[in-house]
Amino acid sequence: MIMLAVTGVLAFMQERRLLAIQQLAETEGRREQLLDDFESNLRELRREGVNYVLLGGSTSLNDFHRAAAAVDASVTAVGTLGESERLEAILAAVREYVRAYQKVVTIRQTQGREAALQETGEVVGEERLEQILIALRELERTDIMSFAERGAQITAAARTAVLIIGVFVVLAAAMILVSVMMLFRYYTINKSLLAETIALNAKLEASRREMEAIISFVSHDLRAPLINIKGFSDALATDTRRLAEAVDKSGLPAEMQAKVRDLVREDVPESLGFIRSAADTMERLIATMVKVARAGQFPVQPRRVDVKAVIEGIIRDFEFRILETGARIQVDPLPACTADVDQVRQVFSNLIDNAIKYREPSRPLEVRITGTVEAGQSVYCVADNGVGIDEKDLACVMEMYYQVKERAAEGQGLGLAIAWKLVERNGGLWRCSRNCIAAAGSSCD
Repeated sequence: MIMLAVTGVLAFMQERRLLAIQQLAETEGRREQLLDDFESNLRELRREGVNYVLLGGSTSLNDFHRAAAAVDASVTAVGTLGESERLEAILAAVREYVRAYQKVVTIRQTQGREAALQETGEVVGEERLEQILIALRELERTDIMSFAERGAQITAAARTAVLIIGVFVVLAAAMILVSVMMLFRYYTINKSLLAETIALNAKLEASRREMEAIISFVSHDLRAPLINIKGFSDALATDTRRLAEAVDKSGLPAEMQAKVRDLVREDVPESLGFIRSAADTMERLIATMVKVARAGQFPVQPRRVDVKAVIEGIIRDFEFRILETGARIQVDPLPACTADVDQVRQVFSNLIDNAIKYREPSRPLEVRITGTVEAGQSVYCVADNGVGIDEKDLACVMEMYYQVKERAAEGQGLGLAIAWKLVERNGGLWRCSRNCIAAAGSSCD
């Protein structure tokens, strides 16, 4: 009886210790999420600020104020994590950064874009934001180390609990039945805690690697040029209208005046329309890529999707490149499916883009998109007569950043990897051969 009582006391203490460690691990997990949201809100603030400086407009201004409010909320939330000199320094830098951007926005409202652009370069450049984000990542790395330490503590505590119970079970032979029941109870608790810790650690590490690899590229190398393209396209459209008015009033010969008028009233506006359409499409694709990188469980909003209509919209977005390369894209009748429409658009955009990138220079590009229904599933195939995929590369082409070296085209090796991930998120499967990529989607309608 004494041995049983001692066993019970020790086991109870061990359980309390495990629960305390678990609570600490959950607290650190919430802290990590707050810091991630903080970083996301800071990037949103900068993006909306640049949008307003370049483009102006009440919508951009409202988006900036909304982003600033989100940053203020993050500052308040992060401030509750505890006092430390490092954290206080980061929050002070963030407050100063927000004030600087608000000053730039005020200058844009009162003095115009050129004055605001000059202030932007001097006060709130990208390097200043990166310094803040680097400091935040240092805090996050500290949290990851603490999280791993909690996992090691749980493992050690679990082993200790099992050892204590096992030893006393052997010594308390007369109480073997009771001891076995207690062992089963605490073994179940320990196993659950261990499994949860291992899963959380793996998920956290995978998310960190993916976020640093993809978001850094997407947010900096793609968003900044895209903002410039849209801003200067609008400026060019305005200048074109002014030029058209000037041509009407010029003393040019009638024939030359007619040619210039056609150029500035039809050809150039049409080209600018293609540019704006492509920029809008790229902005949607970038937003989807960022979501893929940040979401451990990517949100899917399934509904009935007219796949052929989606692909026809994509072809319109690619119209300039299709005309430029002389490509021919044939879209057969396609079954509908139940999936997230934005993700379906992303998948087929990436596949068509890859076909154009990796076309065979010696012959015109031909792409054929077909669809069937197999066992209640919608199956789509995108086939082309391009350079194809070697047998040795089939197992690797869906990996992030993988490119076939001897056939590398422009790009970062993200297209197929993101498409593959989105198909899986929607409950689909891939089949890949030399010149055909097929995806079996969710249930057909």
